[in-house]
Amino acid sequence: MQGKPYAPNCLRSAARLLIQGNGFSYIARMLHIDRNKVSNIKHILLKQDVTSIEQLNALTDAELTHLIYPSAVIISDHITGEQIVTMLRKKNTDILYPNFKLLAQRRVEEHCQITELYYAYQESCEKMNKLALCRGTFFSGVKKFVDDITRGEDACLTLVHEYGLEIQVDYIDKYPTLTLGDGTRQEFVVFVMVWPASYYTFACFIPDHTTIQTCKAIGDGIKFFNARSFRLCPDNARSMVTSHKKGREAVLNPSFEDFMRRLGIDVQPTPVYSASSKSAVEYENRLIEERVFPHLDNDTRRTLREWNIWLMELVNEKINRTKLHRTGKTREQLYLEFEKPAARALDFAIPEYQEVVRSIRVPRTYMVEFDKHRYSVDHRLIGELVDLRASATTVRIFYQSRLIATYPRKSDNSFTVLPEHMPEKHRAVIEAAGRYSTDEEVIEAASNLSEALLNYCKHRLSFGDTQRYIACTATIRHYKNTLNKAVFDEVLLRYSNENERYKCESSRILKDVNLELKRLALETEQNALDVSTENMSNATDSFSQSPQIKNSAVEKCGVTTAFSPISESEQARIDACVFSEHKRYSEQKQSTSGSSFELEDDEIPF
Repeated sequence: MQGKPYAPNCLRSAARLLIQGNGFSYIARMLHIDRNKVSNIKHILLKQDVTSIEQLNALTDAELTHLIYPSAVIISDHITGEQIVTMLRKKNTDILYPNFKLLAQRRVEEHCQITELYYAYQESCEKMNKLALCRGTFFSGVKKFVDDITRGEDACLTLVHEYGLEIQVDYIDKYPTLTLGDGTRQEFVVFVMVWPASYYTFACFIPDHTTIQTCKAIGDGIKFFNARSFRLCPDNARSMVTSHKKGREAVLNPSFEDFMRRLGIDVQPTPVYSASSKSAVEYENRLIEERVFPHLDNDTRRTLREWNIWLMELVNEKINRTKLHRTGKTREQLYLEFEKPAARALDFAIPEYQEVVRSIRVPRTYMVEFDKHRYSVDHRLIGELVDLRASATTVRIFYQSRLIATYPRKSDNSFTVLPEHMPEKHRAVIEAAGRYSTDEEVIEAASNLSEALLNYCKHRLSFGDTQRYIACTATIRHYKNTLNKAVFDEVLLRYSNENERYKCESSRILKDVNLELKRLALETEQNALDVSTENMSNATDSFSQSPQIKNSAVEKCGVTTAFSPISESEQARIDACVFSEHKRYSEQKQSTSGSSFELEDDEIPF
């Protein structure tokens, strides 16, 4: 008889009911076997002349089984003791039969795929010039022995979570399409937060999986709970975790890590390929899909805020306020009674999200780029690493945790450079190339310097030519660099009344200012020379009246005979020596006494 063999007790029951005269359909229904198999059993019993209960009872289980299945054997299960009938088929010598027990042990110990084992088996068959079993037979044979080896190892572990300790977060894989207030339809992501001890749940729609949207959703969830956990358990999404390899610590997204640090919550990502580590949020995700999504009315127009309010109303109604079978209380009651008192209070405002970029190498342009805009830093930091923090309105740059620059945030394709960040040569080039482009800019700059410069600039602008801004810019720049502003003002007054444009050019003004300054410098030098000559003459006359002083001056100057005739050149040397010694002695005397003095006739300053 073909087909799956039945156990000996099932065969004996069917034979007894047949001998008692019951119908095939009744027996098949009573024993849950096929009607045709019952018919085949009757024909075999009649053929073997087994027509009474006594003859049936005289047969053992093995004899009855061989009577119905000539090529079968009875095997007893070593665990349950149940007798199993196995058909013995003639082996095909052209087929290579694998050792399924060894393959199953390799599957369990090395965690290899059955597909890999089957490919290796096929290669062995080709080498030995044998036929291979079909894929289904091979897989079923290996799985049967794998089940025998791993029987009892698939026990389920129930995790115990402390109240108030952690929050698990995750995204739902399905992306519902919502209709916004302006009529546009857009796919949204559902972000879920769950307290695993009470299973109290928060959910909201966010536009995408980005870090900024995730942090905003976490902030909204913390405000909804009005409490903070000690740690957050996310999965390994790129919005929260940059990289997480098996056996290594997770590398968090810098912006996400900064937001959670300012929120005061530790981050503990789940292990790689271990979804059971956040089983609570996975379970709540399934409940939202089963209980909330069927009530989603995609055609209703709502703003994103209105959609989130509607979503939380359904989550509270269908999940948070339904009773749990094991406790008889709702998730909301467990949260308010146990979870919230054990958690930390939310005693400050949710921090603003900041995008953090770490370890930016400062290039030779001493500008770091963020959001299509470049911001300058001190040129002495070229080659160093800086950090950048950007809020919605401000960009701040740090060097070794010290704030070095603050800028208003911009997104245009340009750059912002502060003059104090430039080297001296760069700053000089920028200042030299600086040019005013409107009358208001010229008048404002001139009015802050002098009245004469303001009048000149107004007069120069009145000509209305194309070179007026260049001339005013050059004049203002030279005015700033000139020390003697009074001379410059006098020259500007002379040129403020010229009626012809070429006569009041900045080059003419600069030339006249330089000539005037040179003239004043020559006059000052000549006056100083006259005063010096007069002082030397007076001092020489007063000192020469004393013979002692004259003799000392002659010896000091190297003249051998003090009373011999002295030439004019030697007399000049004596006078210069007397004058210099007198000046030095006078300065020394004034520094010690603090008052004016006169030398006595017998007081020699040598």
